[in-house]
Amino acid sequence: MLATSATLAGLPISDRLDDVLAGQEERARYLHPRVGADILSRLPDDDYITHPYSRILAVADRYERLTAASPHGYGLTPDQAVIQLLRDVPSLLDETFTRLLVRALGVFPIGCLVRMSDHSVGVVCAPGVRPMMPRVRIVYDASGLEVSPAREIDTQDADVTIVEIIAPENLAVTVSDHL
Repeated sequence: MLATSATLAGLPISDRLDDVLAGQEERARYLHPRVGADILSRLPDDDYITHPYSRILAVADRYERLTAASPHGYGLTPDQAVIQLLRDVPSLLDETFTRLLVRALGVFPIGCLVRMSDHSVGVVCAPGVRPMMPRVRIVYDASGLEVSPAREIDTQDADVTIVEIIAPENLAVTVSDHL
């Protein structure tokens, strides 16, 4: 099992090896989309034009990884992940598809913990008609007591507004329990 000059099925072994590696790479990209998106994102623009589906998946995969908990993700809040996506546009992600996802998520993505102007605390549970006015599920009242059952308000119609986004760990809240 020598030599690079040997042949197999009429092809040089080195060419055959390239075919095998290409097949394995394709299988790896299929089984591990994050790796596949990374491989595709590193190709020079002038050598290869990626399919639009690949670029969409790269944006979605990046958002998922930014919001996933450690050890495989960065554990960012949804609003921090949106900001990071926009920072990644010039070097990593397709600008058009990134902006479409950000527009769909809104300024306050679902899952953001927010403080309201009346000092109550809620979780964004649905986008609103207007980007700055989502639907919020109030989980703590102005005194800091848990609201049970939680009530939903549409900030477009309510007399309260969102004042700030709160990091869930600051209030020891598991956001997914309130969605």
